[in-house]
Amino acid sequence: MTTSGPTLNCVAVRQSGLTILELVVGTCLATVLAGAALMGFRDLERRWRLESGVRQLVLDLRLARIGAIAEGRPHRLRFEEDSGIYHAEWRHPSGGYAAALGPRQLPRGVQVSECTARGDAVSFQPRGNAGTFGTIALSGPDAQSRRIIVDIAGRVRVQ
Repeated sequence: MTTSGPTLNCVAVRQSGLTILELVVGTCLATVLAGAALMGFRDLERRWRLESGVRQLVLDLRLARIGAIAEGRPHRLRFEEDSGIYHAEWRHPSGGYAAALGPRQLPRGVQVSECTARGDAVSFQPRGNAGTFGTIALSGPDAQSRRIIVDIAGRVRVQ
C-alpha cells in the first residue's frame, strides 16, 4: 500500500547578491585607495599653486614692461620679501611711484623668498629695457622654489 502524501520537490534556488564580508572588504579597499589618491592630490595641488604663482608673476612682469612701452613712462613691480604680496606701480612725472593697481597676492602658500633687484623692485623703462633687474625667487609650501630672471634687456624667463 502506498500512501499518497505531499511530495517535496527539491529545486535549487540561486540567490544573487553580496555577503556582509564581501561588502566590508570592498569598502575597506575603496577607502584605502581613496586615501592614497587624496595624498597624491595634495602634493599635486601644492605644486600647482607654485606654478600658478610663477605664471601670475611672469604675466605681471610682462604687463609692466608693455605698460612702460605703451605709456612712455617707467613701470615696476615692488616685492615684499617673505610674503606673497607685490605691488604694480608706475613712475609719476615728479619722480615718485604711484600704485597702478592694488597689492597683488600670490596663491596661498606661495611667497617671495628673495629679490636680488635693487630696492626689491624690478622696473622697466619706456624702451622696454629693465631699469632694475635681477632674480625673484618664489617658494612654495613644500620648500619647493622657482626663480624668475629679468635681464637688463627686459626679457623675463623662468628657471
